[in-house]
Amino acid sequence: MSDRTVLASNDEQKIAIMLHLYSFCEQIQDHLTTITDMHPKLNEKGVPFRGQGNIRPIQCNVAVNTLEEVITRLQSFCHIFRTDVYSLPLAFIILRYRLLSLADHANKQAFLLIDLIEEFRIDCTTSSSQVLQQRESISLAFDRLLSHLCSILLQFVDVKNEARHITLELILQHQQTSSEDAITNFV
Repeated sequence: MSDRTVLASNDEQKIAIMLHLYSFCEQIQDHLTTITDMHPKLNEKGVPFRGQGNIRPIQCNVAVNTLEEVITRLQSFCHIFRTDVYSLPLAFIILRYRLLSLADHANKQAFLLIDLIEEFRIDCTTSSSQVLQQRESISLAFDRLLSHLCSILLQFVDVKNEARHITLELILQHQQTSSEDAITNFV
């Protein structure tokens, strides 16, 4: 095999690896977009718990339905990293836990929030200090969840950049090894 053939083969491998990384990042970005699209809707469902007016059980139901949708989207996002690990770009196999820990934490927050709202729904038609404390807890839980959802997106940007850097380093190391092998075989 000539040196040109080895270099062409390396270039093709490099292109294939980078394309795989970019297509995977696009897939993840699509999932994150569906999660971040929930942000305004989720914020809207939290508004009644921040106010002073009465909250009706139907508002609790709508908030729970929205949270269940967020959970479904978070689980879909995590599924990508937990199922066929070997189809992930190498750099994401290494870095995936950063995203998974944030997504799992957001998922737990959403479940906790559902529990708080379900408990509140029973008492929401009465006015008491306990109801006010529950509202405050729910409001804070909404804020924490919204913050976690934003953190996932920011962490993904960091992980994507680091994955790109790791992938390029691996490609360069592979090219150096292949070039050294070609020179050794030539001599």
